[in-house]
Amino acid sequence: MQPAGSASRSSSLRKRLLRAVTAADREAPGPRSARSLRPVIAFCCSLLGILYLGHLFWAPLAPRPPWRTPLAVQTQNSQQGTADPYAASKVVNIVLLAPRCCDDSRYTDLAEQDCHSRAVRLCHGLAPSACFSAATATASCERLWQPRGYKISYAAAVRRAVPYLQRLGWVNLKVYRDISESDLSLKGVPEDSPLRAGACNVDALREATEAALQKADVIITESGNFKFLFPVYRTQRFIILDTSDTATLRVKLTREHGDLDDPRILAVLKPQVLVPASLNNAQIFEYTSHLAWLPGASSQPQYTGRRSPPASPRVLDRTIAALSHIYRYKYPYDCGGRMEHIRYAGFFAQNFTSWRPPPLRTRKIDLAFFGKVDSGLYAKAEKQVLAQHRKAAIEALTAMQAIHPELHILPGDKFFPDYADYVATLWDVKIFVSPYGAGEWSHKDFEAMMCGCLVMKPRAGAFTTYPAVFQPGLTVVDVDVGWANLEHNSLDMLANLDRAQQMADKAALRLLEYSDMHRYAADLDTLLTVLTGDQQRSDAPNATAAPGTRT
Repeated sequence: MQPAGSASRSSSLRKRLLRAVTAADREAPGPRSARSLRPVIAFCCSLLGILYLGHLFWAPLAPRPPWRTPLAVQTQNSQQGTADPYAASKVVNIVLLAPRCCDDSRYTDLAEQDCHSRAVRLCHGLAPSACFSAATATASCERLWQPRGYKISYAAAVRRAVPYLQRLGWVNLKVYRDISESDLSLKGVPEDSPLRAGACNVDALREATEAALQKADVIITESGNFKFLFPVYRTQRFIILDTSDTATLRVKLTREHGDLDDPRILAVLKPQVLVPASLNNAQIFEYTSHLAWLPGASSQPQYTGRRSPPASPRVLDRTIAALSHIYRYKYPYDCGGRMEHIRYAGFFAQNFTSWRPPPLRTRKIDLAFFGKVDSGLYAKAEKQVLAQHRKAAIEALTAMQAIHPELHILPGDKFFPDYADYVATLWDVKIFVSPYGAGEWSHKDFEAMMCGCLVMKPRAGAFTTYPAVFQPGLTVVDVDVGWANLEHNSLDMLANLDRAQQMADKAALRLLEYSDMHRYAADLDTLLTVLTGDQQRSDAPNATAAPGTRT
């Protein structure tokens, strides 16, 4: 096949030569001069003809990189099974159990785009929340609202990628709604909501969902529901969506509910995973690794220990960072979203006209930490260790302010009257110090990155997320879990703001790149292809090189 444009380029070259020759003939003084040019013309035309014929012969044989292959050729090759060596694996029947109360009949892309456009047009990034409430106070926007709660946003994002995956060849991948009593979306629906009698109605869903599960080859489900399905559907394979806040592998199964080493369990997908994965078998505190890293953990040995039994290499290899919180910000109307996140529509807009955080060099606040020091969300043992960790961060920042009065540092348990005040403060922060919470990663990390801050995270190299935005020295600043080198690392970045700006920009751009649903579907396509294919292949996935986490 001749590449598109090759013939036109050769024809254009031939025309330019002929025009030049014709012009020379016109300018020739007489017949004698014209006759003297005829051998040259004949030679040029012959040479051009030989080159053109050679090009027609060799062009189909020349190697062509895949990104230069025309889309029609890619589609044709895919249909013939030549471009995709794993095309056979895409015919498996896969059922994704989405949150029950996520009512797709209420949701349309056109209405979502209209609401986003109104928000971007009428409200800039630092506008009060009332502006966004008024901008989206239309019938079409209000119809979009789905159950709240970030725990359901992960499965909702996978469900959102299904149409893209179907276009990539996964024609037997279908979405059904969760009918279990452990379904997390119920918590986000008020008792008097019409969703309770509509989308949340188990009786209306049960027959179709159970029939689909019986026919499925692979079931993708949230970890809370998995333990009930696994003993019932004994011929199906499973992909578990573990939505726990920590990077530690928290899925613990009994003999009755199955073993993670069971070959029927293809993978455990998480928002973040430990690096290296063997850290899952190291010391833990209250079932999590990151709490065991903190200085306060040693004072409570009764809560420390190790995973028993230890996770096998196969299990660790198939614990993969492939869920992300970024879609909750991009699609605030969808399941698990929040109204406050509509203001980030400017970040995801192509022109960024309503979202222009200033460069680090012009910001007034050098370092900042604001968040809850003591939270009732954590268990008693967790609460004490985390409170010590966060108080130590405040003490380190306070001491640094005393030593360096020329710096502007905001340490403390700070609250904001309006979400806009919180975002406005982030727009004025150079380095955002982010201690641990229930997990290594915090919601504020993505928010600070989208606001252009450089994030400082304790032991950032010991875990990775989807996408990989916690890379010390590339996208974030690493710091000791006890804050011993906070001053040194902060001063180093403040003295090299150009480098700090590059790191902050790289983190924000990576979030933007991976927020694209085409990109997410492509990564899920790669992952599903490997998982549903030959399980003995050497290219099995692993936690440190999962789709979407490669640099």
